[in-house]
Formats: sequence, C-alpha cells, structure tokens
Amino acid sequence: MKLSSVLRIVLLIIGFIITVIFLGYIIYSVFFRGEAKPGQQLVNVNGVLINASELPLANENVNRPIANVNEEITALPISRVARGGDTLVNDIVDISVDGVTVAGSNLRYYDKTTGQFYQISPDGKIKSLLSDEIFPEVDTIAWAPDASQVILTFPDETNILYDFNSKKQATLPKEMKEIEFSPTGSEIGFEYVTDNPDNNFLGVSKPNGSEIKAVEALGDQSANVAVNWSPSNQVLATFRKGSSGENQEIFFVGLQGENFKSLEVEGRGFEANWNQSGDKLLYSTYDSATNYNPELKFVDYGGDNTGRNVVNTGLNTWPSKCAIGTSSAYCGVPSYLEKGSGIYPEIANNIPDVFYRIDLRTGTKTKLANPVNQDGTGIYNASQVYLSPDESILYFTDTNTGKLQSVKLK
Repeated sequence: MKLSSVLRIVLLIIGFIITVIFLGYIIYSVFFRGEAKPGQQLVNVNGVLINASELPLANENVNRPIANVNEEITALPISRVARGGDTLVNDIVDISVDGVTVAGSNLRYYDKTTGQFYQISPDGKIKSLLSDEIFPEVDTIAWAPDASQVILTFPDETNILYDFNSKKQATLPKEMKEIEFSPTGSEIGFEYVTDNPDNNFLGVSKPNGSEIKAVEALGDQSANVAVNWSPSNQVLATFRKGSSGENQEIFFVGLQGENFKSLEVEGRGFEANWNQSGDKLLYSTYDSATNYNPELKFVDYGGDNTGRNVVNTGLNTWPSKCAIGTSSAYCGVPSYLEKGSGIYPEIANNIPDVFYRIDLRTGTKTKLANPVNQDGTGIYNASQVYLSPDESILYFTDTNTGKLQSVKLK
C-alpha cells in the first residue's frame, strides 16, 4: 500500500515536469522564436533561427579587419596639372601687375610699382624691360592685338598711345572713353563723352586719335553702350535696352549703320565676349530668379541665327572672368555668391574661385581645378583670365594681390 502511494507521487512529479517542459516550449515558440516574414527565409544557425538575408554572402570575407580609428589619414597629393581637384598655382609675377596680355608664347604686363612695361616667359623665369619709359599710376590699359602698341588712361583722364617698336607716343582726346583696338589693330573704337549729351557719340579713329569718325549718337546712354569689336570687324559695340519685365533687348552697332538682328535676353546687366570665330556670344545677366547673381550663357550670333541655341551653363560668373580658346571657354567661377553680386560685383572679390572649362559646341562644363598653394590652402580670385595659344596654361591676375599666376592645363 505504501509502495503504491510512493510510486503514484513519483509519477505525478514526472508528469508535472514533462508538462512544464511542454508548456515552456509552446511559450518559446509563440512569443520568442517568431515567424518568417514574407520574403524572408529563416535558417537554423547553431540552434537559432536567423533571417537568411542578414547572413554574409558566400564570397564575402566575414573575418573583416577592424579599422584603426587612430590611424593617420594621408592627404591626397596636390596635382601640378588641372585634373578636377586641388591644383597647384604657380607665381609668374610675384608683385602687383595690371594690363596683362598674351604676346605669342610670352606675356606682357604693366608693373604698378615701377610704372614700366615688361615681357616675361610662360614660366616666369625670363623677364625683360619693354621700354625705359615710365608711366606712373596708369588707370586702364588697352593693348593692340599684336601687343606692339598700348593706350593708357590716367586718373586725370589723359589718354596716351605708346608704340613699343618706335618708342613714340601720342596724346588722344580726354573725351575718349572705353577705348578698344579693332581686331586688325588699324583702328580704335571709343565712346566720346562730354558734359553736353548732344555732343556725345560712338566713334572710331586711327590709334593715334586722328581721322575721328562718329558712328552713332550716344546722348545720355553711355552707361548702356559697350565697345566690343566682333572678330569679323563688323560690330563695333552693343547697346542694351530694357524690354518686357526684367528682360533686355541687345542691339549690335555696325560701322556702316547696318540693321543687324537684335538679341532678346532674360535679365539685366548684360555683358558679353565673342568666341574666336564670332558666331557665338558668351554672356551673363541677372534677375530675381537668380537672386540677382550673374548667370553665364552662350548663344548663336549672325544673320537669322542670332538668338538661336541659347545654352545656360549653370555657372554663376561673368564673361570678364573667362578666356576663350578655339572651341572652349575657361572661366573662374566663385565657389558661392551672396545675393546681389550681379549688381555689385565687388561683393565677390574675397570669394575663392574654381576653374571650369565650357565646351561652346555642346555646352558641356568640366571642373578643371580648385587652385591652391603648396600647403593646399589659399584663396584665389581671378579678376582677369588669359589663355596660352596652345591652351596648355591658364593665366590669371588675382583680385586681391594683383599677382600674375597660372595653372597648368596639360
């Protein structure tokens, strides 16, 4: 009787244990193991169900080395040739200069300190004095296409022509403004501006100021006229006039009173450069849509083609910061701009530039260089940009230092 009671108790205990184990398994299955979600495959790994998509690929190295967070990161080297990244800037003239022009394979410039003109080799190593003449405090400089002559304007508005070959000079009328040589160098174009608007005109003459000829009356519109000879020698200047809204109409002034087709542009503040063949204009305008910052575009010019195929480069810069080669424009582009820079360009003087190339056939733009010094730093802002004849070197004068510097393109 006692044995039977003990056996019953043992069996009850064993049954209780089995029941607990069974209930525990059910609870684990329901609440902890989970079910496979749609699109998931659960795989048993060491007794644990894991989503197969979370497993490493069969050909992936699961024994990855742990990165050393204290390891020193090596900076990328500065390129000596423009390839789109940090590019070394070379000093050609390490002092403040003005009036730079490309003369064959060399450059010519005005030294603000000495008041004299020099010629220098592309690498800056060979320098020679062009003339013993000293011209202190020159304000603006206009070069003949072959760099044999130069017209200098001084703060008192005196204009002087100097010939480097003959070593002779001539004085031009003070009323001549915005003087520019024609593509052949045989004439100059200018605005003749006096105190009486009725006597103001757009004109041409010989480089020494003789044989003056009035081409078009200016009146009080001098600020809207820009002397800008076309490569064909047909167009002397452009005249901008407000049209609808913020748009402008651009008129091309010829030497013989021609009635050229005008150009309608979006925005104000039109300024432009010709391409080498004269069948395109690289120009900038600004309006409320651009935060009154310049927007660089180019367009076809000539006959019925004038105004066709407008291409917006998407770059916020001015044609004055561009040099134009055979089929491309090379431009200094501010890395950013404050609102209103189109109206007040001086706002951008301390903003670093990045150099771009623009294909004037396709509109493709390519970042060339982020200009830096040997230390990988420096702020470079190009006031004027120049190009070597073989398009292998881009020269520029820095806005703040006045130095003549270069970036190798090839």
